[in-house]
This record gives sequence, structure tokens and C-alpha cells, in this order.
Amino acid sequence: MDRGTRIHAWLSRIEWHEGKGSEAKRWVEEAPELWWGVEEAEVKREALEVAQQVEKGMKWVFDKKDWKKRWADVAKLEVWREKSFAVVWEREGKREVLNGTFDRVVVARDGKGKAVVAEVVDFKTDQLKGEKERRERAEYYRPQLEAYAEAVSKLTGLGKEKVTTRIAWVWGGS
Repeated sequence: MDRGTRIHAWLSRIEWHEGKGSEAKRWVEEAPELWWGVEEAEVKREALEVAQQVEKGMKWVFDKKDWKKRWADVAKLEVWREKSFAVVWEREGKREVLNGTFDRVVVARDGKGKAVVAEVVDFKTDQLKGEKERRERAEYYRPQLEAYAEAVSKLTGLGKEKVTTRIAWVWGGS
């Protein structure tokens, strides 16, 4: 299994991170199929690096308290992790089926269970060399994120203005 797929699989195991220590050891022990064909020491090092990013640069993704502060008036936060989808959308005057898999979506719901806002978080494992390259890669991924936002809008009934997107750079913070 390739590195990016392995990292996505580890991150999909986290609903919320409460800061209760490293998940790296558990990731390696619970899912040996994710590192078949790779030296154990390399996988352990990689898992530790990703776990450190979860605690530092990617903390915003997994910290429930931060999300509740951001969307203070919501009753419930729902997390979709590695959720596959298929929706019909109109593109260039034609109806097409859009399908894919969200890395992570946080949906805020009111007291009646109605979605009020959502954010798509897309994990990227690119090794970036500076802010310029980061901006270029973000622009490259923009059409993908826009498609994901459209899908979330259709799946939740939210207007497009209520669905935001954000890239979580695994090797570079927010």
C-alpha cells in the first residue's frame, strides 16, 4: 500500500482527538495490512510523524472544542470519515454523476437535526517546498474541492454558501 493511502487510513480512524497521547503505536499494531511490504521501522517512524502533525499542525482538524467555538450556536457536530458518495450534478449544461470519497466532512446540525453549515477537509500528503508551491498546489486541487462542496451541498440540502472547503496539509500544518 502506498504512503498516501496509508496516511489517509490512519487519519480516518480519528473522529476527534482529545490530546490523550500518540495514536501512532495503535495505528501500527491494529492495521498491519496497511504497511505490508514496507519495513516496520519505517512505518513506525511515519506513524509517529503523522501523529505529531495531528497534535500540532493539523490540530484544527481534530479538535472538537475548536469546532464548537467556531460554530457555537449548533447542537451537534457530525463527522464523515472516508465517506463515499455519488450525486447527480450539472456541469457545462450536462447532467453527470459525480462520485468520490470525502476524506473528512464536519456537518453542524441544529437542535432539530437539520444541517446548518458544513466544511470539507481534504488531506494532502504532498511534500511542499515553501509557500509558493503550497499556493500552486492548492490552486491545482481547487476543482476537486469545489466538486466536493457541491456534493456535500446536495447530500445535506445546504446552500453552496454554507459549505466551505479546506486542505489539511499533512506535512505542513494548516
